[in-house]
Amino acid sequence: GASIPIAMFFGQPPVRNILSALSFVFLIRSVQLVPRALLTRELRFRAVAVIEVIESMTLVFATLVLAAAGQSYWALVIGSLVAATVSAAVVLRHKWIPIRMPTALITAPIKFTWHLTVSQVSWYAYTNADFAVVGRVLGSVAMGAYSFAWNIANIAGERVSALVGRVTPPLFAAVQNDPAALRRYLGLVVEGIALFTLPASIGLSLVADEFVPVIAGDRWAAAVEPLRILAVYAAFRSIFYLAPQMLIATGRAKASMRFGLLATAVLPATFVIGARWGTAGVAAAWVLVYPVLALSTYVRATLQATGMSWREYGSTMVPAGRAPFVMALTVIAVRLATPETIPVRWALAMHVFVGALVYSVLVALGLRTRLKPLVMMLRRRVRFGAGQATPVIQVGQPTGRHRILLVSYHFAPSSAVGALRWQKLIQLRAERGWEFDVIALDPAELSKPDHERCRELPSGTRVFGVATRPLRLLLLTRKLSRLAAALRLNGGAGRSGPRVGSLRSDTRRWLPRQPRDLLR
Repeated sequence: GASIPIAMFFGQPPVRNILSALSFVFLIRSVQLVPRALLTRELRFRAVAVIEVIESMTLVFATLVLAAAGQSYWALVIGSLVAATVSAAVVLRHKWIPIRMPTALITAPIKFTWHLTVSQVSWYAYTNADFAVVGRVLGSVAMGAYSFAWNIANIAGERVSALVGRVTPPLFAAVQNDPAALRRYLGLVVEGIALFTLPASIGLSLVADEFVPVIAGDRWAAAVEPLRILAVYAAFRSIFYLAPQMLIATGRAKASMRFGLLATAVLPATFVIGARWGTAGVAAAWVLVYPVLALSTYVRATLQATGMSWREYGSTMVPAGRAPFVMALTVIAVRLATPETIPVRWALAMHVFVGALVYSVLVALGLRTRLKPLVMMLRRRVRFGAGQATPVIQVGQPTGRHRILLVSYHFAPSSAVGALRWQKLIQLRAERGWEFDVIALDPAELSKPDHERCRELPSGTRVFGVATRPLRLLLLTRKLSRLAAALRLNGGAGRSGPRVGSLRSDTRRWLPRQPRDLLR
């Protein structure tokens, strides 16, 4: 319905048919929203990764095939529709959700979702307002240069933020009632994101005039100035990325909605004013206005939700900002000393190498210990807060009746016989008024989970997953065992000489008593 006025606004009649076709993506993606959200909530990141890989590969393959067939820009449109359809089918294959929910139980979630919906619509409005202003006021040529600068400037921040954003929502939700844990995780993750995004954004801003000609050619010279400015904005954006997630996890989505409405009211007007100075003026509006709005609204609400002071929040940025600052000074000094006779591509390579080397050395010397907690948190997929755990599977709500704690390696959705035995026992005990808490192997580590078994669990059952964390020494012995088998050190038919003995990973006797024990 909006395709006609939008096409008239931009003066591009083909936009009408493109938008009409792409509108079906909303219908297709709506089918997979809840199942995909539940996959993320259950920390089944492997399934989510498979879905995204299949969607990306389908998009690329369909687009290339249609483009080769001469479908022009329709290759992009049809490719998006095909990728959305395939991803919806794969999502429903992993997580089929029957709808059986009484209306009375979803009143509060609908109110909460309303705040999220307004936030998302507002976000779409103010993040695309600059494109609308540039396209309408400055023309299609400026629009192309500005779009190029925007996409390049936000690559690093969006990739790192998206990666971390897969893990943090369930983590924040698990400790939503523990302010101390929220403060610790917020400071840790914000510092970790800044350590990766700040050097990339600042470095890109410093070498934008060399980067654009080498990567895209001289015809994109108009993108240099907006790229230089938007790279600085991308640094701010990545630092503030976790604030909305924290507000949603703690039930304060209304504060995020207020920021979205405020930004929608203020930013478009600043873009119109900035357009007087071209694409650089529009980009400067992001740098000058966005941080002020973010700090005064949802960042402040986030600090109030966690009990973190402004001083504590700022202190998390100091270590992460010190190394990029030194790197920037070094790159500027090297650029001033670089002769103008050197080709641009060699100058760019030298400046990037110097900046990366300086930053790597600084991080290795001064920030390695600060990075370790973040890496451990992401690798181990922390689930537990202080005195609180989040079940990976929950059937209904606990009623407070008598409960039994079951600790079993195998449990639903495991397809093992032992899991089925416990499942039948729980059904019998549920008939007599008992509910169960189960601690079992993390379902995400099952090679072939049978999720149909979870549907047979009685109401009140909660399953808590524990990830396997083998000792490094045992991992080393396994590698040695494979190496020994490859080298035939374990002996065999027709081979002379003593057998080395098994290299089982569960060996308990580590002190050598015989010569062959050294090899063991």
